[in-house]
Amino acid sequence: MVRETTVHSTRSNATRVLITGVAGFCGAHLAGRLRREGAVHLTGVDRAARPAQCPVDEYYVADLDNEQEVAGIVERCHPAMIFHLAGLAPGASLALAATSTLELYRVNVMATLRLLEAVRLHAPNSKVLLVGSAAEYGTVTESNLPVTEEHPCRPTTAYGISKHAATLIGQDYARRLNMSIVIARPFNIIGPGVPRSLVLGALLQRAKEALSGTGAAVVKVGNLGSERDFIAVEDVVEAYWRMLQGDFRGEIFNLCSGEPCSIRKLGRVLLSNSSRPVRIEVDPALADRASIFPFYGSNAKARRAFGFSPTVSLEESLSAAWRWEIEREGQR
Repeated sequence: MVRETTVHSTRSNATRVLITGVAGFCGAHLAGRLRREGAVHLTGVDRAARPAQCPVDEYYVADLDNEQEVAGIVERCHPAMIFHLAGLAPGASLALAATSTLELYRVNVMATLRLLEAVRLHAPNSKVLLVGSAAEYGTVTESNLPVTEEHPCRPTTAYGISKHAATLIGQDYARRLNMSIVIARPFNIIGPGVPRSLVLGALLQRAKEALSGTGAAVVKVGNLGSERDFIAVEDVVEAYWRMLQGDFRGEIFNLCSGEPCSIRKLGRVLLSNSSRPVRIEVDPALADRASIFPFYGSNAKARRAFGFSPTVSLEESLSAAWRWEIEREGQR
């Protein structure tokens, strides 16, 4: 375990907040959002080395599946709020062979269990937010769309199973031990810094490669007609903050736009930011038969509970992601 300290907040009454996975896509955006709160002392934890721009007061390089390391961090930090964002996303590792599947469960399930045990022992009054996934629902028929939090979860992928297991663990700790734990269930998060393992990140990477040449720029995709629910990262981290302001012990909240968007539209809007023509081509090798079905959620529960209302449009989010990934490196 490696610790680095940088003083941002100096008030003795600053709210102590712990963010796991702080070096990741959502973790970086959440840290920036919480820094604007002022009297907040931020502690970040990640397996990766500290990024150049990471606005936290303390930073730990640690493995959350290590019982001693996570217990030491929680005991030392004694946070009032914990945002547990650390985890492996689909495609973040290589193909899900036996070894990487084991890593998926270790990081997404066991690390969550280690963290909650550390909180139970050393900071039992902390408010904890766990991040689940829409993949927990599995395949949902069109007649059950938009999917609500009451819909049965039947995950069909190792990733979805791992996130649902963590959700059940969190609900068990909330119910049995009366711990203040709430679960966010975000859908497809987009925005600046989106990883290549997600559909938008993959499109951005292919666009960057296409624009690096001198010939016709072509971006290859799989199923153009697939419809998914995309939500801006800024709206997601705002919801995370609001979820820990109330008492939603054991509750699950969908974080989504509530609207389906095809990959065709996503690609068209994204590539409209290019000053050079970019053509989209379908590559059957990239097609995923399981993704042809529409899938989108209902955010009605989050609206009622804490006033959740997406404020960043698809166009704004894709434009920001384009500028971050492509224009900042001088490719247009």
